[in-house]
Amino acid sequence: MKKTIFCALALVGTLAHAAEPLREVAWLQGCWQVDGAEPGSGEHWSAPAAGAMVGSARLVRGGKMTNIGLLQLRHVDGQLEYVAQSLGEAVMAFTRVAAARGELAFARAAPTFPQRLVLRQKDAMHFHSRMEGTVKGERKVLEFPMTRVNCEGN
Repeated sequence: MKKTIFCALALVGTLAHAAEPLREVAWLQGCWQVDGAEPGSGEHWSAPAAGAMVGSARLVRGGKMTNIGLLQLRHVDGQLEYVAQSLGEAVMAFTRVAAARGELAFARAAPTFPQRLVLRQKDAMHFHSRMEGTVKGERKVLEFPMTRVNCEGN
């Protein structure tokens, strides 16, 4: 009996430790609508578990889904990574390069856009995602202000 309790406590401690590194991004959990975009455009993030958060993103234009992506926030070799893959595209892995209260910046060394991603939490109901980089030598920035929404029906 004592051995079983000890094993259960050790497992709980291990699971809590695995989620601990994601505490700084746990605020992303839930559903987000892109402000000013058509309904259904946004992101949905799972709760932290096993050292990762899993998300999905979709963009709706003209009543049709024009893009869908799979997202991850995970720890790899002690570094926080943001991993994204749009349908039919290559996987893009960004490593955290800076963190400040409510803001995380990720970057990758790649010739294709984007090379940098910034997530900024404004408050419990709003966050801002920004993609930055160069396309054909020109600087490009895409802004995605988001508002938390109820996950029912999203």
